[in-house]
Amino acid sequence: MRVFLRQNCRLVNMSTTFFIVVLSLVVFSVRMVSAEGIINIKDIYSPRWNVDETLSPTTLREIYNRDTIKKENKPVTGKRGTQVIIDAQHKTKVWEFDDYNFIISSNLHPSVEGKFNVGDNVDVFGLALSAEVVSKDQIHAINGGLVKVNERKGTGKTIYMNVFIDGHKKYETSKYKITFEKSPVTFQEVDVRLRKSFMLNDEIKLYQYGSKVLSGNWEFHGSGENEEGADLFKYPDYRYNNLIDIDKKSHIDVYLFTNKEN
Repeated sequence: MRVFLRQNCRLVNMSTTFFIVVLSLVVFSVRMVSAEGIINIKDIYSPRWNVDETLSPTTLREIYNRDTIKKENKPVTGKRGTQVIIDAQHKTKVWEFDDYNFIISSNLHPSVEGKFNVGDNVDVFGLALSAEVVSKDQIHAINGGLVKVNERKGTGKTIYMNVFIDGHKKYETSKYKITFEKSPVTFQEVDVRLRKSFMLNDEIKLYQYGSKVLSGNWEFHGSGENEEGADLFKYPDYRYNNLIDIDKKSHIDVYLFTNKEN
């Protein structure tokens, strides 16, 4: 009798172990299938950065090294809560297949989400946060980054930047500039393009290893307009989708410091 019970116990244990192994393989396979459709597998989940808190250069480099999504005159085709869904109207490649729809999902703050409706045409500029595949759609997530096409009235222009390092002005002003094709643009476009330009600058190397810049900020100036700006060592909440009329702006002042006390 005891032998019989021992044999039965062994069979139960073996069956349980087999079930756990099979279940683990199934879960692993599902995860792999879900991940294969992501452009960058480490970005399956949207990052959760602390908005308006001082971040390390390493974290900021990770954020602003990301690609930007830029599209013009694309239709809003749906809304899901605070998500505005835009059809980029072209196909993209997933795995070996090149017939997936390129879809953009912009997350907006609840206070501005109602400004966009199905049928609106928008221009898009946003940091690519994550991507996922649902059916035949590859959905790219951004925060804010939308301008209605019918609100764009200006032709845009080149904005020059005055750069100060520890209070000393650099005189190569013509080197530091950003050209905007249209107006208005989102605060995000100004902020992201400015940061990326200084990350690529061989002397300043913002957020890069060996950079002497440890703190800083920028300010946009113009006649009779509110001054927009940002702390370069914080991540702004782009969901507010603030717009800037480039035609009414004159220049940008950038203040960089080699210590954290400023």
